[in-house]
Amino acid sequence: MGLRRRRSTRRKIRRSLKRNSRVQRGGNISQKPRIAVVTAIYGAYDNLKEPTGVNNRESFDWFCFTDDTNMKSPVWKVVNTPYHKQNGKEEYKQYKNYYDNIKDPKVMNMMSAKYYKIKTHEIDILKDYDYYIWVDGSLLLRPEFVNNIQKLIDQKYELINFKHPERTNIKDEMNLSVGMGKYKEQDIPTQYAAYVSDGFPDDMGLFECTMIIKKNVPRINDAFDIWWIQNMQYSYQDQISYTYSLWKKGIKPDYIINEKVFNNPNFSYSDRSLMTKH
Repeated sequence: MGLRRRRSTRRKIRRSLKRNSRVQRGGNISQKPRIAVVTAIYGAYDNLKEPTGVNNRESFDWFCFTDDTNMKSPVWKVVNTPYHKQNGKEEYKQYKNYYDNIKDPKVMNMMSAKYYKIKTHEIDILKDYDYYIWVDGSLLLRPEFVNNIQKLIDQKYELINFKHPERTNIKDEMNLSVGMGKYKEQDIPTQYAAYVSDGFPDDMGLFECTMIIKKNVPRINDAFDIWWIQNMQYSYQDQISYTYSLWKKGIKPDYIINEKVFNNPNFSYSDRSLMTKH
């Protein structure tokens, strides 16, 4: 009987070790949040940036949504499934920037990529993640990106944004954007007037939407649903509609990073300096 007990005990220990191993690898038993880094590249607008120099990158899962069927990556899970069209709704067809109504290929590519920025919580392969980190295709990541993001998430912040380095309200962002060629077909003044008419105070600040860290919770997802509709209805200049969408749900970022998203020592940088102009 003693031998049987010892063998039984050893089997229990082995099962326990296997279970603990699964927890450490991110199994369902673990309380550690599951984190997905998401980017999207449509129409070959950007080259996929490999985070090969990022420490502890295996702690996060990396997803790139793209129409490039030849794209390969040792780190990113490349996804060609067109969720932006599969998850469309009949009610969206009334909006000028919905896919069925877009004629310009550049706008089509822009709105295709933007879906994955805003609607991560609706994509079936991402629904079970606790946090989403949107990373624009123009960004390169610093070696301590994962470790620094993890520190913020460990503080239980639910929405983290970069402060805009030059402007503090969407009116100023509108005034700059109306003179930019890529927004010439977008009626941004009408958009801003609609927000003012709705009671939006425009005193919540302005944020760089090139990188966003958000928790997968209903209140934030609801605000992002509003944000998506604003992009379809009015303009794809999403920094104008972002703060308004948060205001509609009574949300403010829990933590604001007071660094330039395109050039900071802790998270990211870019070799496309013109990106800092809007």
